[in-house]
Amino acid sequence: MNTDERVMARRLLRQDPVEGYVLADGNYDDNKLHDLCGVRSNLQLVAPRRYGFEKGLGHHRHSPGRLRSITLLTNPMSDFGSRLLARRDQIERFYGNLTTFGAGLPPWVRTHRRVRRLVVCSNRPLADRL
Repeated sequence: MNTDERVMARRLLRQDPVEGYVLADGNYDDNKLHDLCGVRSNLQLVAPRRYGFEKGLGHHRHSPGRLRSITLLTNPMSDFGSRLLARRDQIERFYGNLTTFGAGLPPWVRTHRRVRRLVVCSNRPLADRL
């Protein structure tokens, strides 16, 4: 796609009826994206820190959803967050495989409209295909 992934993620989350956990990589660790998930109240973005957990939080405002995500991923009492991110790795491999075989997602599908038509609007939910 030819647009920043965080911008496209906000666009997708605004229009599609998604509930539960949104699993993402560190590129999506963005206060605006966490705020959008917080407004929806049925979403929790789970993304590792973009620059690692060793870095401090700095002195600017952080979204409550971002702070929950950090707590979820660094909680020593539960491995729930790490198990979620492991599931995300499986999903990434699935999408990677879609573009490498003949019947998969064609390489020319890179615009929001085309990706949405082929992935979101399919007859069978994506979770059933994993």
